Amino acid sequence: MFSEEELLGRIEELELTIDEIRDEHEIQLEKITKKLKDEEQTRLRKYELIEKKIHRVAMICEKNRKDYCQARENYTHERDRAAKLGT
Repeated sequence: MFSEEELLGRIEELELTIDEIRDEHEIQLEKITKKLKDEEQTRLRKYELIEKKIHRVAMICEKNRKDYCQARENYTHERDRAAKLGT
């Protein structure tokens, strides 16, 4: 059998071991949490870049549409003018 003093000593050792394990788990949890936050920030930056690229393409498409409409209008105007002069 163990004496009360030996049992109390063993309990203290176990409590210290439990505290060490708890501390290590907290450290690991903090590392994992930081890693997840970093990954989320990276993902958000990628989404922002994609949104900027989509916006840029949309702006180019809009400019091309306006240029096309203007060219078509100019062509129609010149054609109508030439038709009036021809008659």
